[in-house]
Amino acid sequence: MMQLTFHDKRETIAISLEKDKAEWLMKTLELIDVSNEKALTFAQLKTDFENQLEDFEIFWYSKSVKTLQQFGLLML
Repeated sequence: MMQLTFHDKRETIAISLEKDKAEWLMKTLELIDVSNEKALTFAQLKTDFENQLEDFEIFWYSKSVKTLQQFGLLML
């Protein structure tokens, strides 16, 4: 397991993910950064995840990802 910590101006949150999922998430966050000119679609994210790991739906609706969505980090 890996613990990832995210900060904004008011708070800090931490989530725990399996190492391979945490590495995929960190790579993906760099790809979807607002400074990146090429936008990725949800379908592209799903395909990329499932090419490397298992079922995207289980990951996407997990407690860790829901925590990030509530934090405002992953709103697609």
